[in-house]
Amino acid sequence: MRRRLEFIFYAVFIIGSILINAVSEGGGGERRPQLPSAPQKENTGLPPVALLPDTRGIVRSPSPLPEINVDVDSKKGTSVGTGFVVSDTGRIITARHVVDGCQRVFVRETKNRYFEAEDVQSYRGVDFATLRVPSLHTATLDLDTTVSMKGDVGYMMGYPQGKPADLSARVIGHSTMRSRGRYDTRERVTVWLETERLPEFSGTIGGLSGGPVLDGKGHVIGTAVASSMRRGRIYTTNPSVFTRSRVIEENDLSLRRTLFDITPQNYGETGIRLRKDLTIVQIVCLVD
Repeated sequence: MRRRLEFIFYAVFIIGSILINAVSEGGGGERRPQLPSAPQKENTGLPPVALLPDTRGIVRSPSPLPEINVDVDSKKGTSVGTGFVVSDTGRIITARHVVDGCQRVFVRETKNRYFEAEDVQSYRGVDFATLRVPSLHTATLDLDTTVSMKGDVGYMMGYPQGKPADLSARVIGHSTMRSRGRYDTRERVTVWLETERLPEFSGTIGGLSGGPVLDGKGHVIGTAVASSMRRGRIYTTNPSVFTRSRVIEENDLSLRRTLFDITPQNYGETGIRLRKDLTIVQIVCLVD
């Protein structure tokens, strides 16, 4: 009996101690032991996290236009194209497919008179070529390596269908042109939408190849190399080709003179004058 009373006493004592501790530690809630706070570290100079740009309100540029495929005839025949003079030594720029495979190349002066060209050079990877007529002394056109942007207006002058004519067009984008056949090239081109022909005519613009594309200040910003009649599109070389040829040595890009202003109202008259002065010329390729 005595031992039973001692057991009850100890049990009451233990339970009471637990209750007193619980009350003194905040009243009935379980308290987790506090972990020691980690010491504050100094800035270690870690690189900042790159933030994504805020694209709200930004209009994204359209995707590049589809690649253009051009078949270059495996056999070359007698043909005509366009070129333009860029130096006092008679250096002329044209398209590669105009002079490639020719036995002899001539520049037409009048209906029955021609200059024979020399030093005909084609450039790998692009539809671009140069030739020289040392006896041809005329006004030259200035080159400009500035890439045309969407919406820009340009004027193309030469001999489409072998006849003198001029076209106006505006840039709709840029693409890649791949030529296959007699030679293979892959190059960046500017894509234009044709807006007018002077004088008005229908059908192909073949024969304009190699002709200049002029901006409103009279600077050459490309050369015509291909077209799509169905879509009314014209493809011209990227002006970077000018830096890959020797014409840069003879045509001072730093001048960028404003030789004349060209507008939708006067580009036809300008083309007539440039052809009359033999600044823009017709090129004849002869194949035996």
